[in-house]
Amino acid sequence: MSTVNLNPFLKALYALTSARPEPAKPHQYRSPPKAKHSKRRYEIAMVGYGTQAFVISRHAGPHDPQLAQRVMSLPQRKCISGGSTNLTAGIRLGLKLLQERPSAEKTIVCLTDGHANEELAQLPAVVEQARRAGVTIHGLAMGRGFHGEQLGKITHPTGGKVMLINDLRQLGNALTEVGRTVVNQSRGRPAVMCLAIDYSGSMYEDAGGKTKLQQVSEAASHLVRWFANNHA
Repeated sequence: MSTVNLNPFLKALYALTSARPEPAKPHQYRSPPKAKHSKRRYEIAMVGYGTQAFVISRHAGPHDPQLAQRVMSLPQRKCISGGSTNLTAGIRLGLKLLQERPSAEKTIVCLTDGHANEELAQLPAVVEQARRAGVTIHGLAMGRGFHGEQLGKITHPTGGKVMLINDLRQLGNALTEVGRTVVNQSRGRPAVMCLAIDYSGSMYEDAGGKTKLQQVSEAASHLVRWFANNHA
């Protein structure tokens, strides 16, 4: 009867069962990379007003293609208002949009070439609502001879200011200056800037080879590009 030498087999089996697994390398414990979420720090919204107010664009980041498209199409939008300038309705609708971003710094910029002449009795209450909500209102008064006293009564209670724009070619620079103010006031927090745009009949009139709405469109495009290049 032949004898089988089991020593090599047993040694191999013992080595296999008693072997300790090598400790995992640090990179093996790393969790898979998280999907990147582009958190928009600064957003722009737009409303228009004539007899009534209407939403042009809800808040969107400066790289949003829909925002750029709606800015470009501002002069094509038709608003039957005659001589009505219901700034009260414009601010009220702007406040409603801004409420959707409760933790953000909130600003409304009123762009107009005339005095409000609708819902004047309700205007002080709407301004007070903005003040209590922490919303700053700025006013850009477009056109020569516009003194801006009425805009001052709207903006000053909220900590805002009035800028008189005699040369509409400077409208883009003025709007960007307001953008800088928004960035400084936000101190790193998210911020939403709502443009409240006058759509009364005079905004369709020629002003230096372009309508006022065309110049507003160019100024808003300038603002969007500024945010995209510097603070997106």
